[in-house]
Amino acid sequence: MTEIETVAKDSETSRKKHVSAVKLYKQVPIIRRQEFVSQLLVAHVAALFIIGYVPILFPIGLITTLGTMFVCFLALTGPIYVKQLNYQTGELHTWGKWNKLAAVLVLLVCVGTYGLVGYWIFGQS
Repeated sequence: MTEIETVAKDSETSRKKHVSAVKLYKQVPIIRRQEFVSQLLVAHVAALFIIGYVPILFPIGLITTLGTMFVCFLALTGPIYVKQLNYQTGELHTWGKWNKLAAVLVLLVCVGTYGLVGYWIFGQS
């Protein structure tokens, strides 16, 4: 087999694996896909910047914070799938332990912040 044939065969195999990854990814529930989770997190970060300049939009920040807490809950209760195939196992990549650790930390910050705000508002009566 010549070098050109080997490269052509490798690219064909790679294309088939990519198509396989896309098919597997489409079978994953939407809330378990990295694209959906990333959009929720980006919406929260954008809301935080907007609220800094337009405080009347504070309720949007509350809603996106709940979305962020939902992402943390999803990450802790099951896999978040990435549209990338693990060539050794033939399965989709998922978020690893560092992502789950980050989810725990973000969840603690969110819950702690709401607890502090609640204490500040209701505890000082």
